[in-house]
Amino acid sequence: MNYFYMKRIVVCVSVVFALFFTSCSSDPENAIIDYLQAKNGMDAKIYDLKEVKEITVADSLAILKSKAEKNIQFKIDSVQQNIDKYKKELSDGAKTILSTPTLRDAYAKVITKGENTLDSLKKVKVSNSDAYNEREQDEVLATIYSGRLQTKKADLTYFVLSPDGEICFNSLSSYK
Repeated sequence: MNYFYMKRIVVCVSVVFALFFTSCSSDPENAIIDYLQAKNGMDAKIYDLKEVKEITVADSLAILKSKAEKNIQFKIDSVQQNIDKYKKELSDGAKTILSTPTLRDAYAKVITKGENTLDSLKKVKVSNSDAYNEREQDEVLATIYSGRLQTKKADLTYFVLSPDGEICFNSLSSYK
């Protein structure tokens, strides 16, 4: 009789463990629904959920480098526009109030300062961030999923999840 009793206990414990581990498994859909509920108070149904891409350390570094390069280019363009504006005003204003030496000198100083800033910006070289020094280039940082909210015909929405799919960090309307 002890044998059957022990066998029942082992079976019951096995079933409880199986149910527990099944309920604790990562489920991207649940993570996304939890995220939408917390962020928007939205009870969503997700259709066509698919993994799109895993974002690695190398991908993240490339994204950071690209953003830094765009930021520097934006600053270069802005400084160049200011220089051009002052040069045009200086040449157009030769017959007006800017004909006085004091104002021409002030404009010339602004132009020279802008050109020095422009030269400095053009020398800036973007390097990799130190944020990932201790990590492998192929380590997965996040996973991008796509899905349609509420209806099968809705536009695709992209979601950024943890590598294990348990936490949704963000939603995006587009992803390239």
